[in-house]
Amino acid sequence: MDPTDSTIFFNRGIAYSQLHKYKRAINDFDKAIEIDSCNVDYYVERAETHARRSDFQLAIHDYDKAIMLNQNDHQHYKDRADAYSNLGHYQQAINDYNKAIELDPKLADSYVDRGVDYVSLGDYSKAMEDYNKAIELDPKNGVAYNNRGLFIKRLETTSRHQWILKER
Repeated sequence: MDPTDSTIFFNRGIAYSQLHKYKRAINDFDKAIEIDSCNVDYYVERAETHARRSDFQLAIHDYDKAIMLNQNDHQHYKDRADAYSNLGHYQQAINDYNKAIELDPKLADSYVDRGVDYVSLGDYSKAMEDYNKAIELDPKNGVAYNNRGLFIKRLETTSRHQWILKER
């Protein structure tokens, strides 16, 4: 094994991650980054591995680096938003979903996930808009229909929010 070939460590890190050997995976991603600190994929894979371990703060740190290296990839913003959301930092997540949507406005999943965070912040009107937009973009998106249905059911039981139902 060539100790100067970052791709070897990277590929082995992916294999370890798929085997749920996260500590080993992270060690290999660390080595790959030590050799080649400009490869965005290395940070993304390490971030995803941190997220699988529910270490969302470290995942965010790696997504930050990935975004510094490539500011035009919507997926980096969406993935970082997911990590923020898992930490309960809903406004930061919404900011990143906004950027992901700006970069790829046809990605229904970003609308669904942003809708969930709007619900968490109590912004029900925006949540409904996002669920509807996700369904418009992807009429086969079962998660969007499910979330919208659960959301509507919740609103129906809360009389002070009846006005939102009229908007659908």
